[in-house]
Amino acid sequence: MKKKILALSLVFLILISLPFIWMFSREYILTNPDNQYRAPGVSPDAHEIRIDSYYSVNSISASFSILQYDDGENHVEFSDTIDKLNWNNEYIIAASKTDKLAVYSSDYYLIINKDTRESKEYDSVKQFENALKENDIDLKLKRKVEFDWY
Repeated sequence: MKKKILALSLVFLILISLPFIWMFSREYILTNPDNQYRAPGVSPDAHEIRIDSYYSVNSISASFSILQYDDGENHVEFSDTIDKLNWNNEYIIAASKTDKLAVYSSDYYLIINKDTRESKEYDSVKQFENALKENDIDLKLKRKVEFDWY
C-alpha cells in the first residue's frame, strides 16, 4: 500500500512539474534554437548582437538590452529594454518593455531608419503593423536568441 501511494505521489509530482520544466527550458535550455553562432563566454545575460558596423544590441543583464548606434564620434541609445528585433538594409524594428524591472510590462515598438537614425515609437501592435505597411517594411520581430551572439 505504501509503495502504491509513493508511486502515485511521484507521478503526480512529475505531472505538476512538467509545465514549469517546459517554460524554463524554452529560454535556458533551448537558448540556441536555430544553431546560431555563440562566441565563447557569452550567455543569455551577457552578449552582443551585431546589426552592422554601427548598430548593435548589448545585453548586460536579464532586464537590460541596449539598442545603440556608435560610429566613434556619435553614440545614441534608442532603448535599454529590447525584447525582440529584426532588421534589413534600411530599417531596424524592435519591441521594448515599458518598465525594465516589471515581469509583465507592456511593450512599445520602434522603427529606426538606419541612414538617418530617426526613430519612431508606437504604443500598440496595431499602430506598429500599420507603420510597417506604410513604409513597405517586410520584417517580423524575432527573439534575441535567434541571432548570433558575440
